[in-house]
Amino acid sequence: MTTTAEAKRREKVVTEFFEYLKAIHSGNIEAIDKMLALWDDEGVVKLIGLYPYSGEFVGVNAISVLYHNVARSAGMPVRLKDSKLKTTLGPRKFEIESIHSIGNKVVATWRTEITTKDKVGFEMSGGDTFYFKEGKISRDLCTMSTRPAEVQGFKLGSLSVNDIGRLALAAWAVV
Repeated sequence: MTTTAEAKRREKVVTEFFEYLKAIHSGNIEAIDKMLALWDDEGVVKLIGLYPYSGEFVGVNAISVLYHNVARSAGMPVRLKDSKLKTTLGPRKFEIESIHSIGNKVVATWRTEITTKDKVGFEMSGGDTFYFKEGKISRDLCTMSTRPAEVQGFKLGSLSVNDIGRLALAAWAVV
């Protein structure tokens, strides 16, 4: 049984995780080591979604590689096949909507904008379920909505389903 104090400590760890993730999204590589300190050495990040947005990163070294790739994706060139647009990723806007303890896990919901410097982009929502081992994150199950939403000032209609997937993958640097 999880006590209120344990639940609050876990929620604090998840809050710190997302603070570091925001920094990593903007290219701050120094935030990666701080984030990794929150993880159990045998931790697992599982991206749960429709192909190609799926994958599993097992162990702190694999998680480190994932987040180094995320940091390097800031401003990364991207070629969209169907719309034939060659562009670069714009800055990521990433907002946490909620963080709640449920039993021995913490569930967080979020929204992110994935945009390009050519004013093409969309908003996605998603969530993470965090599990813990001895106060550290042992597992993060991350899901993303399959429905992009419009972002004011950015074009969504010109993007195909494949292009939306390519942008999402590039933003998470899973490609």
